[in-house]
Amino acid sequence: MDMNELIVKNFKKVEMSIISLAEEKGRFKGFPEKTEQNLVYYDALVMKFELVLEIVCNIFFRVVEMAEFGVLSPEINDCIAKMKQLSLISSEELWYGMIMKRSNLSSTLENKARASLCNEILTVYTDELEMLCVCAKQRYGIPAQGQ
Repeated sequence: MDMNELIVKNFKKVEMSIISLAEEKGRFKGFPEKTEQNLVYYDALVMKFELVLEIVCNIFFRVVEMAEFGVLSPEINDCIAKMKQLSLISSEELWYGMIMKRSNLSSTLENKARASLCNEILTVYTDELEMLCVCAKQRYGIPAQGQ
């Protein structure tokens, strides 16, 4: 399997996980009062976000790095800079922020912080992840889903 085929194969995993996360936008019409039931939804959304970043950063970006540069970056910051150089992402700072939020998720979030994070996931972060899909499809000639 050549590197482009490997990128496309791994992209399918990325796309499916991002589509799943993006579908949450329709389920959340603003964030109502804090209730135990809402916290379950928040937790599910945060878990999907964590999974997407795991797949994107630790699988897809690494495959892209090997294909494009022939070597893996020792630090995630270097990897993110390369993805910006390839025009796969719009903002290094935004990706650092997403990664840091993901890293901090292991600590217990207060309800207000959890709701704030969910708002960021459903707006800024999901939009950036969807843009990653568009950019990757253009760069690597990946057909639209279903084609």
